[in-house]
Amino acid sequence: MENQDRYDIVVAKLQEEERRLMCDLRRNEALIPHLNKKGTINLQPDPKIIKYFQDERDPNNFSLYLSQRRESPQSIESAIIQCSQFSTYAKSKESNLKDYSGKDVFHQILTK
Repeated sequence: MENQDRYDIVVAKLQEEERRLMCDLRRNEALIPHLNKKGTINLQPDPKIIKYFQDERDPNNFSLYLSQRRESPQSIESAIIQCSQFSTYAKSKESNLKDYSGKDVFHQILTK
């Protein structure tokens, strides 16, 4: 009989947790709109930026910074690629950045 009581308690807790999770799911569906992605980005990553971010001699190594905050190597790599794509995008949209390369692009953006 004692095992049955424990089983009933576990089942009751499990059912309560499932109800709570379903309530959270419905609330989140109502609060967070469903947005379709606009599509893939066809910007080429800037190889100089990637090299700069992965430079182990730099005390402000962005790759090291990301590795302290993210567990997955794929996550780190995708963040670096997205930043280098941003550099490409900024250079294509801002005529005054076309003459800059590598870290100078970000320096110019951040000092404006």
